[in-house]
Amino acid sequence: MVRREFDRWALIVLFLMGCSQALAGIDLEGVAGFGVDTPGGSGGKIIRVTNLQNRGEGSLRWALGQSGPRIVVFEVGGVIDLDRENIVVSEPFLTLAGQTAPNPGITLIRGGLSIRTHDVRVQHLRVRPGDVGRPARSGWAPDGIGISGKNAYRIHIDHCSTSWAVDENMSASGARTDGPDATSRQITISNSIIAEGLDYSTHRKGKHSKGLLVHDFVRDVAVVGNLFANNDRRNPYFKAHTTGVVVNNLIYNPGSAAIQLGYIEDEWRDVDAAPVNPRVAVVGNVLQYGRDTYSDLALVSYQGDVYLEDNLVWNLDGEPMNIVQGDIRRLEEKPLWPEGLRTIPAEMLSRELLTTVGARPAERDAVDQRIIAQVMAGQGRIIDSQDSVEGYPTQVPVFRSLAVPEDVDAWLSRLSRELLEQAEPAVRISLDDSFNIQSAFNKTRKTHPDIQVARVAPGQGTEVLRDLVYRRVGSRALHLDLFLPEGGQPASERPAVLFIHGGGWRSGNRTLQEPMARYLANRGFVTATVEYRLSPEARYPAGVQDVKSALGWLRAQAGRYGIDPERLAVIGASAGGQMATLVGVTPGLPIFETVQSAGKDSVQAIVNLDGIVSFTTPMALQHEDDPRKKPSAAGAWFGGRYENVPDLWQQASPLEYAGAGAPPTLFVNSSHPRFHAGRDQYIARLSEAGVVTEVMTHVDAPHPYWLFEPWFTPTAERVYGFLKRVMQ
Repeated sequence: MVRREFDRWALIVLFLMGCSQALAGIDLEGVAGFGVDTPGGSGGKIIRVTNLQNRGEGSLRWALGQSGPRIVVFEVGGVIDLDRENIVVSEPFLTLAGQTAPNPGITLIRGGLSIRTHDVRVQHLRVRPGDVGRPARSGWAPDGIGISGKNAYRIHIDHCSTSWAVDENMSASGARTDGPDATSRQITISNSIIAEGLDYSTHRKGKHSKGLLVHDFVRDVAVVGNLFANNDRRNPYFKAHTTGVVVNNLIYNPGSAAIQLGYIEDEWRDVDAAPVNPRVAVVGNVLQYGRDTYSDLALVSYQGDVYLEDNLVWNLDGEPMNIVQGDIRRLEEKPLWPEGLRTIPAEMLSRELLTTVGARPAERDAVDQRIIAQVMAGQGRIIDSQDSVEGYPTQVPVFRSLAVPEDVDAWLSRLSRELLEQAEPAVRISLDDSFNIQSAFNKTRKTHPDIQVARVAPGQGTEVLRDLVYRRVGSRALHLDLFLPEGGQPASERPAVLFIHGGGWRSGNRTLQEPMARYLANRGFVTATVEYRLSPEARYPAGVQDVKSALGWLRAQAGRYGIDPERLAVIGASAGGQMATLVGVTPGLPIFETVQSAGKDSVQAIVNLDGIVSFTTPMALQHEDDPRKKPSAAGAWFGGRYENVPDLWQQASPLEYAGAGAPPTLFVNSSHPRFHAGRDQYIARLSEAGVVTEVMTHVDAPHPYWLFEPWFTPTAERVYGFLKRVMQ
């Protein structure tokens, strides 16, 4: 019975959304000890961060380097590029108040935050170090947030998001053999997303995807209410002589270890002190297997003394698994506990975490949105590089002056509470992430070993606006990313292009089309990459309606973003190519119309990158209606095979609408004929009507050629030339 309840854990979340109590994460109000009650910079001077520069007056690095009790607030929001140099906090009594930043908040990239002093509180901050483009095993190995040294104590890290670190996403360490006073201590890490530690990346040791390390002799560490997702090991790891509590954490898709206790014998061989088991209370945690999790993984493993209460472990089949494995000595009583800490029953844990965990629950960035959605859907994986997913974020700086009231502590609490209480409840979205850059690269290089992932650097003066909501369907928000050319907002009217990603109508995401979106933005186009509902979430024609709504949104926002509403084009790849062509040849068709798209869904050009334009030709049916696939990608989208719903297969075929009135169309194809289905007939009909069509074919090219060099650049050049000719 317990199994059946957990098998519907996401539905439990939805049920509890109806509860009237406001969500506020794991409640630490009144909790004492373990660093959570540090004064931080309370009562100190206000220091304002006014720019996103890496150093200099008004920068975050400058603000954190000031001395004396201080509260660092933000009059700017966006991304701070640390340029491969961590920010070191060495002056005590600090509150870093990320909740004061305007949306989108503050994200640190290409470096981490290193805390080496006492009485520090860090709230509502994202840290995403990444591999900085260096080759594997080259030695770049930053933590996301690292706490280290004998002077580092009474530290509270709350509502932060760390991902893509090469060493650990978070850590507490110091001189590891000199006793508890020689290392960091009294630390609470709470309500944070600790995810996607990079695996085979730039760490000299090779594979090294790690969540959170509590190093030897570090004591009084509370790990409370966090989401650990897609880290191979250390979720968290308590080593010799450590003490702490691991309470109400959701651990999703670890690889070879979840909560680790123990030490490495060889590390103590030439040390005067002898290793002693860690002593930890483990209460109210949930371990949910993912695709990378070892098939018999327990929640707590290896060697240590542990108090266990109310923990759950579920494998991929939803069956309960072991709580412990290895040399684990169970304690009858908690070895230590933060005064006043109350727990949530493990079976209810997802309600709190998936809605309120992370840096800015009410204003999540694309990375946190995806991670939460993948956890809800049972998707996601351990990755080797940030480029396997979204890549480093780029955001336009947002400025807002602050009037800081006299009661600063109450003000900060209110701002933090607003970021939690205004968060939309976690909604389960069915996802299929099988088609992504990494999977496509791994598959394609088997036949084309010299390929390289296409990359396009931002042009001078170009800007990116991330996660703009263009449509809401019930509680579901749909987003797009907007790429603005230099001088394109809003002084002049530029042509605009909407990009539609591929993935068999059931997988993929909008970041797949980002390189070409950047390429065209660098050359004067306003471009947008769109998220749409895939078949696991909503069948045809939902995704088509979403794309048309995005066109309507672009026209409605034309004045704001410097778009010429009379010059819009659509570009799609694979399944996105079919959708782009269908959208382009069906302006005003009632079956696809939405309130947003009505009268605003026409386009002036179509670019189809290896997408079919008919589902009903013999070639298309041979592949798209293959009875061995149960179901095929098209069958899943339509909700049935051709023989069951032939009207839908025909209705979704752009060839049915080809002729006079269709926009000029460019086809860029691979050497695989199955992805040309219906193309020649489509071209014949447009040619007869006097409409421009062009074809470019890459000889001996794989299907997802647009993702890789040597095909990306000539494709992008041809697309640019075509759009310039037909959209003048």
